[in-house]
Amino acid sequence: MANALARFLLCLGLPAAGCAVAAGAPSSSDLAVNQCESTEDCGGGECQDHLCHATHGDLSSLLVTVTRADSGATHYLDYPATGKLSQSGVNAGSIALPSLVQLTGSLRVPIGDGACKPTFIRGMGQTISPNEADGEIPGDIVFRRSRRTPGLPVDTYRGVADPNGYTFGANLPPDDYDIYIRPLKQPLNDKGRGDTDCAIPPRLILKQSVTGNLDFKLVAASKLDVNVVWPKGGSPAGWTLDLVDPATSYAMSLPRVLTDLDFISESANENTYAVKLDYVPIYGPDAKGVLEPQPIGTAVLRLTPPVDPDPNTSSPDDVIAPVLFAQLTGTSVDPDQSDSPPAELRQSAALPDKVTVQFQLELYRDASPAAGSVLLTATDLPGFSEPSSSSASGISFTRTVTVDATGLGMVDLLPGTYRVVVTPDASCDSTSCLRTTQTTWAVPASPSLQKGKTLQIFDAVQLGGSATVANGAPAVGATVRALASPSIVDLNIMNQGDAKADILPRSRFGQVDAQGDFFFGIDSGTYDFRVEPDPGTGFAWLVHPQVTIAESVGEKDLGGLRVPLPIVYRGQITSGSSESQAIVPSALIRAFVYLARDGKVTPQPTEGAVAVQVAETHSDSAGNFTLLVPAKVGL
Repeated sequence: MANALARFLLCLGLPAAGCAVAAGAPSSSDLAVNQCESTEDCGGGECQDHLCHATHGDLSSLLVTVTRADSGATHYLDYPATGKLSQSGVNAGSIALPSLVQLTGSLRVPIGDGACKPTFIRGMGQTISPNEADGEIPGDIVFRRSRRTPGLPVDTYRGVADPNGYTFGANLPPDDYDIYIRPLKQPLNDKGRGDTDCAIPPRLILKQSVTGNLDFKLVAASKLDVNVVWPKGGSPAGWTLDLVDPATSYAMSLPRVLTDLDFISESANENTYAVKLDYVPIYGPDAKGVLEPQPIGTAVLRLTPPVDPDPNTSSPDDVIAPVLFAQLTGTSVDPDQSDSPPAELRQSAALPDKVTVQFQLELYRDASPAAGSVLLTATDLPGFSEPSSSSASGISFTRTVTVDATGLGMVDLLPGTYRVVVTPDASCDSTSCLRTTQTTWAVPASPSLQKGKTLQIFDAVQLGGSATVANGAPAVGATVRALASPSIVDLNIMNQGDAKADILPRSRFGQVDAQGDFFFGIDSGTYDFRVEPDPGTGFAWLVHPQVTIAESVGEKDLGGLRVPLPIVYRGQITSGSSESQAIVPSALIRAFVYLARDGKVTPQPTEGAVAVQVAETHSDSAGNFTLLVPAKVGL
């Protein structure tokens, strides 16, 4: 491999026409194929049905996902359904999927004498009222799979409304779902506010097993009194206040746009504005599975500036400010007691004047201008970061700037410190590869126009190695993927947009050439590496997770990688009851293992575990499949 990497590095200094390091795709005759006549052909495995198999394996179980071609629905199951992964031989691995739940449902409000009758905006100036017969109202409903593990997709399904907008239907795999219900937008009254007498806020119901019918009887909205405290000389008029579940980012209340009419009092340095939010607590199952409202103290107040400006073109009316958060923890909030004190969101310091920063994006190697995308995230904004005495606080302030081939960029910011991430537009070619780079900016309060900043883009880390199959032959044609390792990210909404989460490296891939070598450019970061032979070759993937590429290195040699022999599962995918089964053709089948915090394989998704994919295949037109599972994960 060292010679191959040297060839690649040499080519970086030559014109593109003078050095071609990326060969064309190998022909099928060049591919290394897993086939045998006897065990002697298998390099430590055993020959069965002219295919070399692993004689033993280290994995005890798999998580398998099956995505149906007809509906796009994804099923999750432990695999195999019973017993342990076999240590040798071809296994009967058929998969029987449960039928999709044919779900129908409706949203209802009380009707009759004295009951409010809200009106909803349907679009194009049209409005719609509750169904006079049974109080059904129109709305959107989203089902999101409750169990979530880093490395696995977050599956969501949307209820499809009927033509009249009063009922919905959805086809879901049986599972537990978080259900988010959002009535259609409600029109404003003559004061420019929502009709608070008939407010129908959104609502979130956690960990619900779906059945054939869901009839949601919407409880009446609660009122949350909130005081927004603002420094004198400014006003929060035009800002939008709402109540948010920090774990899911779903809104729990109707948004409320503040006006100067909400002013109630003043002190020496501050003005207080009082508003009421219409909200519904989150409902979730108790120990016995009964739905109960969750404590509101876990919710977060969110105050959003009037305009989220395009950072490239700011108008005089733009408010350059962060989103402000205040958690209700520590605040006495009891909607059943009229004497409960209001919740509070306080901004103590006056909003600073914006600062316009002009900068140049250029290549490190020759200072030539470059195109790219620049993401700026505030890590410290003086005047915004101090927590108040009554509740935890937080901010979110990010800006994204697209820079063209001139390399010139401009952005409006607030004084403070920023993490700056530059992603080049140029893709890798046969002679060069650029990487995402990261730096820190300290932006002072003056002057108001700041010039002279330069952001440099560096060459990527050159990754190389070699790959062989079990008998030592080159793994010609295999795809080598470098995928960003699933990270444990705090998804709490108060910690988004504050630069605490790592920037994930971009995924890259290359191909094993006729000599068994591969090389390509990547960003620094932590990766899961996969060597994926062509599915028709009969080899399993090599999966090498959690490999860190340091920013300081210019090249990284993975050394010699050997593609493992597979443990083979063959079977058929069916769906339905035992009395009435149907085949499931053209389904996408993926197999995963769980890695614990220490990087070791664990059979269950323990706290902090991530999922890493180890195999993939499709069922054919008859529902039959062959899944080639590696005997182990790692080198």
